[in-house]
Amino acid sequence: MQTTARVVVIGGGVVGCSVLYHLAKFGWTDSVLLERDELTSGSTWHAAGGMHTINGDPNVAKLQKYTIDLYKEIEELSGEPTSLHLTGGVLLAATEARFDWLKSVVAKGRYLGIEAKIITPERAHELMPLLDPSCFVGALETVVDGHLDPSGTTRAYAKAAVPAKAKSVAQKIATDLRTRKSIMGIFDEGCMGMYNAIIPDELLFPTGVYKERLSQSALYAAARDVSDAEARAVYQWLRRKGMKFHLGVNEATDLTERQVLWQCKTYIAALRIADEFGCETIGIQYQQGLKDLLPASDLVEGILNKILTGLHIIPEPLQILYTDTAVLIGMTYVYLPLMVLPLFAAIDRFDFRLIEAGYDLYAGRLTVLRRVILPIIRPGIVAGSILVFVPSLGAYVTPRVLGGGKKMMIGNFIELQFGAGRNWPLGSALALILLLIVGIALIFYVRASASENKDG
Repeated sequence: MQTTARVVVIGGGVVGCSVLYHLAKFGWTDSVLLERDELTSGSTWHAAGGMHTINGDPNVAKLQKYTIDLYKEIEELSGEPTSLHLTGGVLLAATEARFDWLKSVVAKGRYLGIEAKIITPERAHELMPLLDPSCFVGALETVVDGHLDPSGTTRAYAKAAVPAKAKSVAQKIATDLRTRKSIMGIFDEGCMGMYNAIIPDELLFPTGVYKERLSQSALYAAARDVSDAEARAVYQWLRRKGMKFHLGVNEATDLTERQVLWQCKTYIAALRIADEFGCETIGIQYQQGLKDLLPASDLVEGILNKILTGLHIIPEPLQILYTDTAVLIGMTYVYLPLMVLPLFAAIDRFDFRLIEAGYDLYAGRLTVLRRVILPIIRPGIVAGSILVFVPSLGAYVTPRVLGGGKKMMIGNFIELQFGAGRNWPLGSALALILLLIVGIALIFYVRASASENKDG
């Protein structure tokens, strides 16, 4: 039977089969989907199957529109009916604020290719006779809302995903698991003191995988029986394969070679125990039983903290993430190239003989810099400053990710107004102010450039 694949998709519901279909569509034919029973036997079979394209996030709305269009495609490719019914839909607005939001949805739909239009409450009453039009100020009518059969759609995805020459191995793997009874070895899974760290037997066993509960004390004893030569052989093999170890001498703060060798002994011992008990996979929960006996397996340390602590500049690692420093470093990393490129272009055209001429006239270095170099490369400085200023003014992704949502910049504040704050007038006003500032900066740059060209 097939034992390897480029991608293994777990779960034969509509999401899993959709992933498999798109992998095959993009040429990843060496992909396998695993399902514990039959397709749609999980939560897909009892899903309602409703669908719509209206969403506050334009990206999500576009994805929903793509998916609805895709249902027709997979039905043709597979010959499996999806029972797609596009009934249309109506969204109601009982307040002016809600009505404004519906109008913005229609505007977004124009460039997303989503057909929607604003209608009166009376027209909504014609489409839905049970509603009272006097309770609403307006409504939105969509065309592509509807419903389909989730089970049929899942089967259509699955059939459309399988190339003509591909082999179906899911059933073979399932049969193999149920006949050979694969075993998972776990060392003291309750040692963490939390039930959510335990894999429930009642969920694991029906998949054909069983547990062998192993002892951390047995692992420690087996690790002590591994020779130094065997551990060093593993260590050297890892280094030959390109694995890098940043070693130190203080075991309290550094990773030492002795700790690495003990880690190798632990892995060798774990594999030998797994072989003894016939385990195909093994898990070591590094907690109470082992933390005082064997070194941890974390080999990666922060480079910056490593240098600073090694030089005794700081007594303990710095917490950089979710701070102003993290945001500053991230913004510099993202926007520094926008400053460097115009400067490089300006300096690349610079005639360095002018510097020599300045020195010949007995000008000092600062005078040459101020009177010769800076005036000539000024367009590059101004262009780079604007290229950095314009996008950084509205940046909100970098502060959100590196600042952890705790560091507010103008871009985050505007994004908040259009999102959770739902204060669209304030968000629009701030966006227009930013647009004016950017426009003024660009006008200044254009006029300055025109003046310099005229003087030149």
